[in-house]
Amino acid sequence: MRYDDGMNGLLARPGRLAAFVVSLALIGLVSGGCRRAEEPAPETGGSFDFSVTSDPAMAATLQAGAEATALWLATRTPQATVLAEPSPTPEIVTVEGTPPAGRTGPCPVPEGFVLHNREEFCLSAPETWRALNVDGGLAATLRTTPGQAISLQPDWAASTEACHLMIYIAAEPSPEAHLEERYARFVGRTDLVTLTPVQMQSLDGMALLGFTWSTVEGETGGIYAALLGPNRLVHISQGGTLCPLEDLLPVLETLRFNSRQ
Repeated sequence: MRYDDGMNGLLARPGRLAAFVVSLALIGLVSGGCRRAEEPAPETGGSFDFSVTSDPAMAATLQAGAEATALWLATRTPQATVLAEPSPTPEIVTVEGTPPAGRTGPCPVPEGFVLHNREEFCLSAPETWRALNVDGGLAATLRTTPGQAISLQPDWAASTEACHLMIYIAAEPSPEAHLEERYARFVGRTDLVTLTPVQMQSLDGMALLGFTWSTVEGETGGIYAALLGPNRLVHISQGGTLCPLEDLLPVLETLRFNSRQ
């Protein structure tokens, strides 16, 4: 039988035509399901297979780019990240004492001591101690003004290199920044034996931030700072080859602020 004769026969019989169409649809569904079942499921993880790309030219381009990137990475040497030198963060240490701003009132004058008045503070020292003039160019270097500083040389010290005590008021807003600047000058020294962290200190009842140091030549010292008010800072420092802090404490005990006698 010829194909066109068979089709003409089907078209002539509507029932047979409907059955034929349904058969063709079922065959298509079964064939499609078989093809989908045979397709491999995509892998999860691992490297991407560029061969699954339908466009052969695109697959070759992607593959070449990946290989070039891998070769470039293989030639790279990991470099260490250089970090800036950390600033000396003040350590939180609990000490007992009164902040300098709380030490107000008249300065005590023990027997054998003399009173030294400055614009915003006073203190008493043994009459045999020498009070040095710091109202000239040194005041500007210290960022203070004349009348707000005092430098004392004890009677056992032949010079300030042997021992000195310095106190002054500066127009600065931060004790931490004030001490950080001075601490940085000590960090690079090669003659140091000790250099303590910036932390709370107690100067015989007065609590304030500071650090201490010593050298191989036997020189010792300390630098301390605290706020008295907005943009108003007190600096206290001592040091020398013969300048133990305990010998200076009787003078520091008399220190008072905002008092004029």
